[in-house]
Amino acid sequence: MRKKKSAILETVHETAKGLFDAGVMDQVTLREFDRLSLAPVEPPKRAGLRNETQQ
Repeated sequence: MRKKKSAILETVHETAKGLFDAGVMDQVTLREFDRLSLAPVEPPKRAGLRNETQQ
């Protein structure tokens, strides 16, 4: 399930993308901004996954 981004975070990300497109910001910095806008992902439970695939 994805959480909706806040308006401020969305604006900051759009600004960072614009700076990247203009050649002012490098790709590494843009990736740091991308990470800010992604929701944290929980790793799957291994035991449950293993049990489901063995059946």
